[in-house]
Amino acid sequence: MARQAAGRPELIAPGVYRVATGRGLASVNVYLVQSGRGWVLIDTAWPHRGQLIRAAAESVFGAGARPEAIVLTHIHPDHSGSALELARLWHLPVYVHPAELPMAPGRYLPQYANPLDRWLIAPLLGLMPPRKLAASQARGSLAGTARGFDPAAGVPGLPDWQAVPTPGHTPGQVAFFRASDRVLITGDAVLTVNVNSARGLLTGRQQVCGPPYISTWDWPAARQSAVALARLRPDVLACGHGHPMTGGQAATGLASLAAGRPGRASPGGSARPPGRMSWQASVRERAMPLPGDELVPAPVAQTTHAVTISAPPDQVWPWLVQTGQGRAGFYSDSRLWDRCVDWYYRRLASRQPGTATAGYHVATDDRIVADWQHPQVGDIISDGPPGTAYYVVRQAEPGRSWVLFTDTHLRYLLPARLRDDPRLGITGKLSDSFLLTEPAPGTTRLIRRMRLSCGPPAFRAYAVPIVLIWGEAITARHLLRGVKRRSEAGQQQG
Repeated sequence: MARQAAGRPELIAPGVYRVATGRGLASVNVYLVQSGRGWVLIDTAWPHRGQLIRAAAESVFGAGARPEAIVLTHIHPDHSGSALELARLWHLPVYVHPAELPMAPGRYLPQYANPLDRWLIAPLLGLMPPRKLAASQARGSLAGTARGFDPAAGVPGLPDWQAVPTPGHTPGQVAFFRASDRVLITGDAVLTVNVNSARGLLTGRQQVCGPPYISTWDWPAARQSAVALARLRPDVLACGHGHPMTGGQAATGLASLAAGRPGRASPGGSARPPGRMSWQASVRERAMPLPGDELVPAPVAQTTHAVTISAPPDQVWPWLVQTGQGRAGFYSDSRLWDRCVDWYYRRLASRQPGTATAGYHVATDDRIVADWQHPQVGDIISDGPPGTAYYVVRQAEPGRSWVLFTDTHLRYLLPARLRDDPRLGITGKLSDSFLLTEPAPGTTRLIRRMRLSCGPPAFRAYAVPIVLIWGEAITARHLLRGVKRRSEAGQQQG
């Protein structure tokens, strides 16, 4: 499917235009919906998207076009972020389901909190100075601008549409349905991309799925809302994230979701296979057991990456085993990556009492250092400032296998007040295994696997996507490419 340019209206049904307001993970859809001579804006995307949305509307309806109403599917910053800007621009109120009104002022309300709010947003807000927090909330407040509308009375400005309450993602999440041609706009009640899967996020593969677990208020209610939407059997399924789906696959996909097949299972439901991700690994390599698999026997996520190196294993091994903070680093060959890690390390160090601030330190990454070439089981490999994250060597067979294990890394994804609170029960284990084989003389096949387990469920929902995207899709690939480049350069020099 061709990718729609950000800000360019796409006609998806008579009088219904989708406007994608970003790219990749930041992409959110808003909809321009015509009815008679007027039109209505459904959702407003992230903050600072007002001018983009205005330009898109004027490209369809003409210069100075002004909607009959602004209607939100729900109040979350990726759907209501530009509502205040556009309401002031067009001198209009913003209509929401009445159950959303308590969230209009933008304050943290524990009774409406989702996992992301409880585990990340609330702790961060607690660190902000009161005046700065109040000013930040005031800038985005919809108090006095948001108005409740009666779903039974129809949709403001759209007499030929009906409102379908779909609570769960938020208390007042609502969808909009035009029965004449079965067009359904769902907000985040259901999506056509699996945002609960790292693979779904990275590939954007079209699939009917449930809402983002990490930002969903009441998961059982969200499941019931998906069932209600499936009964509508839409011919066009237009969601807050993902490309619109048309034809029979829209109704079939919703029916499958309602039956509990795709998307995310209910928390506390039956066990499911770990999330899996791979890069350049064959089917056989992804399925084969690797040294170190036993260290995390029941992973919630597993990745297998591989790379072919034009150098024998005994010339690859020296580069591989000298990675780590204060050693050869992680061979990113990316200044941006290095700056990001340096910032994170310094932030961690600044919060360690009695510890000098220390950033990401690479002693050398362009030569083999003899002192780093004899690792022993039990050795510590630092991956952060002193007193923070580190790996323990669990296996070191020169030219054959290299296995690291950590139970320190994941907790440092949280602020200290959370990771050090025993009542929360934060746990996390991760194995990092490398297997070197020689498929042909002078050639190495380097296979690398990560296995991860962590809990409780809310922390898992927060931590796993970070590890899979930053740790695996980015860092692990940098590492394999870096080892390959250095090993092959050494082979040529030899």
